[in-house]
Amino acid sequence: MGYVETKCIHCGHQFKDQCNSRNYGPIIRKCPACREEYIDKRFKEVAITGLDSNSLNAKFYLKCAAFSLIGAIAAAGWFYWRFEYSKKISMSSLGIALLLLILCVSCMAQVFRIKNGTQAKENEKFMQESRERLRNQEYAQKLASLGYKVPEEFLR
Repeated sequence: MGYVETKCIHCGHQFKDQCNSRNYGPIIRKCPACREEYIDKRFKEVAITGLDSNSLNAKFYLKCAAFSLIGAIAAAGWFYWRFEYSKKISMSSLGIALLLLILCVSCMAQVFRIKNGTQAKENEKFMQESRERLRNQEYAQKLASLGYKVPEEFLR
């Protein structure tokens, strides 16, 4: 679980709001200082918008891992070449190589989460939480009045 920095549009209070990596959650938020509600379009109600199309796409993350590994090798090669032939240390290429390696490992971890079913379980949890929020008639009606295409089952 992570956090996003938020500033209330009503009172200007700055605070950190909990979020997950894909910003699935309630669109209508409440300021902890003034208790006024506001719309935060960074968040998505997955029962309305659906899940991210790449959330269970292992090929996408494998491609990301492959490209980042190729980039890391190229940056490391540049670092080696600069050091070997000009005796200059290129810290930027070393930093880029390390960041690309971290990205490669992160993508491979996501592939593992997809393959072992952890990501599917997490997606189902997000969907259930979204459906539960939409079962609140008041919340569903507010979203519908704001132009969101709330499924009919939640508006009854």
